[in-house]
Amino acid sequence: LIESAVAKISKIVRTLLLFARDGDKDPFANIDARVLIDDTLELCRERFRSHGIHLTVEVSGENFFLECRTTQIAQSLLNLLNNAHDAVEKMSETERKWVKIQLNHSGDEVLIAVCDGGFGIEPKNRNKIFESHFVKDSGEKPTGFGLSITKKITEEHRGKLILDSSSLFTRFLIRLPFKHAIGQPS
Repeated sequence: LIESAVAKISKIVRTLLLFARDGDKDPFANIDARVLIDDTLELCRERFRSHGIHLTVEVSGENFFLECRTTQIAQSLLNLLNNAHDAVEKMSETERKWVKIQLNHSGDEVLIAVCDGGFGIEPKNRNKIFESHFVKDSGEKPTGFGLSITKKITEEHRGKLILDSSSLFTRFLIRLPFKHAIGQPS
């Protein structure tokens, strides 16, 4: 039990150290996206559990290694997970209190989707959600910089952050290339 607890604490501390610094100057590193997701979940898994939110990860396929600034992509994933958590946290319908991470690839891209059981984003707000401090008409608290930062980071990695408006639920998709050309700026 002690060894297991120490291993878990060690992993949490490593993950906290990863997030505690600014990663915009980090070199691109080759990393398995499954490990990146697992490390990010160490920071928020308990929060989801304590609010009765079912959190799952679906992986389709193999070879999910990508070149990225690990800290930045982990921050982007955490931003999307926090938004998904907030979207379903206060739902009274237990069957809608879920968040799912989907990992797969298409061609030369790794695809990371964060879906939640929320009611989606109203069409009138879809063009505004990536703006800093966007506030919905309902008077809710501002969403902060989360989506705008996630979009910026994704684009710096030559990827795209997409709101999947065809989904019945809220679904954001991060598309990242497997590799970056050596010597090219991010």
